[in-house]
Amino acid sequence: MRRFVLLVIISLMAFTQPARGQAADAKAVARAKALEGSRVADEGQHQRALELFREAYALYPEPAYLYDMGVEFQALGRDVEALDAYGRFLRDPRNTPRSLVAHATELQADLEKRLGEIQLRGAPDGAEIDIDDQLRGTAPPREPMRAKPGLHRVVVRRPGYTPFRTDVQVPEGGPVLVDVLPLVPAEPTVTAVSESKPWLSWAFSVGAGFWTAGPPDGTGPSPTFALGAGRALAVLPADIHFELGAKVGLTYFSEPTSTNTFISFLANPRFLRSLGDRLRAFADVGIGLLVLSGVPDNSVLLEPKGGRVTGALAAFELRPAIGLTYALADTLSFHIAPGFVWNPSPNERFQHASLTRIELALGLMGEL
Repeated sequence: MRRFVLLVIISLMAFTQPARGQAADAKAVARAKALEGSRVADEGQHQRALELFREAYALYPEPAYLYDMGVEFQALGRDVEALDAYGRFLRDPRNTPRSLVAHATELQADLEKRLGEIQLRGAPDGAEIDIDDQLRGTAPPREPMRAKPGLHRVVVRRPGYTPFRTDVQVPEGGPVLVDVLPLVPAEPTVTAVSESKPWLSWAFSVGAGFWTAGPPDGTGPSPTFALGAGRALAVLPADIHFELGAKVGLTYFSEPTSTNTFISFLANPRFLRSLGDRLRAFADVGIGLLVLSGVPDNSVLLEPKGGRVTGALAAFELRPAIGLTYALADTLSFHIAPGFVWNPSPNERFQHASLTRIELALGLMGEL
């Protein structure tokens, strides 16, 4: 019945007051929203009704819309917000009919009897007050801080200080006094600086290759060189960092009449793990293509039978390695890495089915 009376009042006010320009348009739109809010409220859609009354009040601050919001807050079980809405309405009801003002006064008195109040003593001026994770203003509060009967979490916070927290039991219709302990200055926090991922890592090494198959027994070591680059892609379990890169290797094998050049083009997955502040372990899985050039017909690597070896020979290559790095600076480290090289069946004229050697390499690694 009271909602019907309110609808009539809103409609009459729209026709009895002069309408001019945008103010009149805003008032008409607000009235339409309020009428729609009343309709959906009668259907039990209280949240939607509350949103419509809020929109109406934002367009045209008619005090009666505050009354409507209070009714919907109560229907949603939000009694503290309902009491606030009734209080704002009653402070300036303007030309709202006395019957509506009287009803709002009754609802306000009923809520004040049922709701409790949280009072703070000792809260520093300007400190923020949270009740159940909702900001309720700053100290000292301008209005009573109402709360439903039951347990509530109170937090008093101030920048640069450790917040005061406590749980309080609020009685029905009465106050509870909370003594706020002095806020203690917070210890300065060290902001962790996240390590930026390097754009590119690189490595250069020199070493010696000791043949285990291919050249005749007694053949001395061959000089080796390698240059590689890669990009960090992921961090695996156990803090193992995974990189994917490429490597180019050169190995020289000297013969009486020529020097054979072994050129390796490899994809090089790498796994790294820190062993301390400066020490890291790594494992490479080099896999790719070997190109041999400068191999003469009378090479010690070939069988002494007819036919010529012309141009370059290509073969598969597997070059795994493990090693350790020691950091010389933030982006530069020294490394040592033994590895194994396998080239199966480079050519039918080779004396052995494969070329194999063990390498020991020293070098530098860095990051860009």
